[in-house]
Amino acid sequence: MIKIRNAGIEAIFVLSTLIGTPASAQGRQSAPSEIYNIYASAPQNTGNEVSITNAALESLRRCGIKAISDYSYAYNGMAPDFMVTITGPHLSVSAANVELQRAKRCGINGYIKRATLVGGE
Repeated sequence: MIKIRNAGIEAIFVLSTLIGTPASAQGRQSAPSEIYNIYASAPQNTGNEVSITNAALESLRRCGIKAISDYSYAYNGMAPDFMVTITGPHLSVSAANVELQRAKRCGINGYIKRATLVGGE
């Protein structure tokens, strides 16, 4: 146990407690920086989110595009409480657009979303 007897030291200790840790070191999430394509999204807990995202996965598979379904809360930059069918991260917006055009030729619509995978459960 450290006893602080000097009022000047005590004042410095109180000041450092008030200032705290810089935001960058507090685990604050940075702006979304990775590029993803979203092909389907459905609100969680509606009972049909799995069938919606599985249908998109199957359509993308038939088109030769590898995708996953995931929960949106796992990504900084996405609205929470959705299940999404997603590809990426892509190396560039151009690469993401190439894939979107390929999907469109198969009748599948999608869009680019910037996000950062932060994990989930």
